[in-house]
Amino acid sequence: MKVIKTVNIFLAIAILILSVNLMKPLSITGSSVADLSDAECYFVNSGVSNDIPIDGCCYEVQKQLECKKTSKDYRCYTSESSERYYVVNANALNYCKVGGYDVKII
Repeated sequence: MKVIKTVNIFLAIAILILSVNLMKPLSITGSSVADLSDAECYFVNSGVSNDIPIDGCCYEVQKQLECKKTSKDYRCYTSESSERYYVVNANALNYCKVGGYDVKII
């Protein structure tokens, strides 16, 4: 009988915690570290730049040899002298890293 009473008390506590969580969810994992609001990605081909969607960008940037920091962005390329490369800002690069993409930064 004492065991059943103890189990009921723990169940009541669990119900209370879950009910409170329904009304105001607890942030156990923290806030998102990837901010997509200002994420920018461009593919540059012979001086002509085109916007790239961020998810496709992460995949393509991962395939590049390396990403090098410029004055305000990162330039990702397979060859430093190539006229074809990707330009990503810090938010886009952070999004890719958080998403599990293996981006090589120098």
